[in-house]
Amino acid sequence: MDQTTLSPDKPTNVASLRRARPRSEPNRLREWLQRKPRPMTKQRFADLIGCTAAYVSMLLADNAPWPGREIARRIAIVTEGEVTPNDLAGYPPDDD
Repeated sequence: MDQTTLSPDKPTNVASLRRARPRSEPNRLREWLQRKPRPMTKQRFADLIGCTAAYVSMLLADNAPWPGREIARRIAIVTEGEVTPNDLAGYPPDDD
């Protein structure tokens, strides 16, 4: 496992610090966006949640970054609750 040490002498790759742990659960956002029929394009989804299509692509990756609280809230709204902030964090679903 790659560990990053913060040091004032060494530049830090900030993007690597924001990467999530590998998911133990499937990427629900990827499943939602790629289901048939597709609910919308990646660009349309990005426009609705207020980010770029490139960032949406990052969110669809196996080792996706943790989105900010506001982006996670918008994703839940756009997906009508089918993808929750807990899904984005990789937590297993609650079995009620």
